Amino acid sequence: MLAAGRHAVRIVRDASGGQAPAGSRVRLVTGTGHPEAVVRTAREAGLEVCALSKYRDHHWFSPAEARREVECARRQQARVLLTPKDEVRWPGNADDGRLVMDVEWQWVAGGERLERAVAGEEP
Repeated sequence: MLAAGRHAVRIVRDASGGQAPAGSRVRLVTGTGHPEAVVRTAREAGLEVCALSKYRDHHWFSPAEARREVECARRQQARVLLTPKDEVRWPGNADDGRLVMDVEWQWVAGGERLERAVAGEEP
């Protein structure tokens, strides 16, 4: 193995930028290529994922889809959780109760060596 990395949660925030409470119950709504990986990351961050709503990668959410997802979350006594990638494609307003899971890249093994090799600093 040359290197391995993963996404690590930096913060789960509400639409106003405030930090969400640990253990929040969420309905994960995502248009990413690996939705199950997003579920794992959310659970690792201490969120209770009660449902996963998958859309195709790079999906632009319609206002009707956003309203439906928020209503489903409310019926499940949860909040909608989005990735930053999905948030920019979400038409909801700031008071729809959604949360956003901000992540950062974290090397697990070999990252520094790979970065040096790419920069031409390794033989």
